[in-house]
Amino acid sequence: MPNIMYYDDVKIIKKPLKQRVKSLLKIFLIIVIVIGCFFGATYLSSALTVGNLTSYIVYGGTSVKRDKKVMYAVTLGSYDSYDEAERVAFGSTIQGASGFVWENDSKYYVIGNIYSSDNDAKKVLENISGTNYKTDIMEIGFSSLNLNFDMYDNSHMPTINKALKIFEDVYMELYDYSIKFDSGNISHLAVSSSISDLRGEVKGIIVGVQNLINKSNSSIAKVQEYLVGLDEVLDEAILKTIDNTATNYSLKNAIARVVRLEYEMVKSLKA
Repeated sequence: MPNIMYYDDVKIIKKPLKQRVKSLLKIFLIIVIVIGCFFGATYLSSALTVGNLTSYIVYGGTSVKRDKKVMYAVTLGSYDSYDEAERVAFGSTIQGASGFVWENDSKYYVIGNIYSSDNDAKKVLENISGTNYKTDIMEIGFSSLNLNFDMYDNSHMPTINKALKIFEDVYMELYDYSIKFDSGNISHLAVSSSISDLRGEVKGIIVGVQNLINKSNSSIAKVQEYLVGLDEVLDEAILKTIDNTATNYSLKNAIARVVRLEYEMVKSLKA
């Protein structure tokens, strides 16, 4: 065993625990600051690349992200041919169904109505279970989106975001009108007037998007195409609700067509 010699005038000094903790915290803060500087530099670099830091801060970046979503259609049977499905769809309009035929994987589904909530769809399915139709619920899945619009200025992004979101907004408005009309809380003229206002909003977005089409981005041209289709759906709904020609059916049919337009648009942008 080695001999260990201790001297009275030599002391082993240890830092107090509190001081050691402070030292660790300082090291941690330095690391956080370094990481923060790195990400801050990246953020500012992106902003300066766009060319307008204020615009970047106000409007954000030039990418659009949308999560997956699912909607629920109450169907009145599936058929192997469009003609057969169309005959069933036409007869279902008498009972207030949408009369819309939805094609999916070479099958043709007659749509009663489309709901954003699974519970709402199930309640309706229970209420119509006694009919002669083979009722069921079909899930309509929308893919997530991650689109880049770097060729546009940040100030253009509100127009692009509105263009993508307006389909969902129109669906919600039409669904609300349908519920209110069914319950007698709104007249067909009020419905027509409200849809007219909605169409005015869509037209404004179409004009805004039209001004962006000259940029080299095919996504904008695709969105414009589906916006024009949305305008046509609303125009037809206005005409049918003015003279009260099966207003309830017309609203449900418009709802199904709007959902289909958004579904096709998302699929097109995803490709």
